[in-house]
Amino acid sequence: RSPLPGLLQRLAWSTGLIVVVAILLWFHREGLRDNSHPGRAMTFVDVFYYTVVSLTTVGYGDIVTVPAE
Repeated sequence: RSPLPGLLQRLAWSTGLIVVVAILLWFHREGLRDNSHPGRAMTFVDVFYYTVVSLTTVGYGDIVTVPAE
């Protein structure tokens, strides 16, 4: 039995999860801050990058959540 169907299913679920979380974060992007470009508005690419880095637990720290004041 080929492992390809299972692998493709896991890839689809992983990709779907990343896309859904990125879309949700896009609507709440005011809660994120880009430490590399503090004066620039967050783009969808920034939010997508943050999502991938966070969900894969790499956590570079260049984009972080903003604490409530």
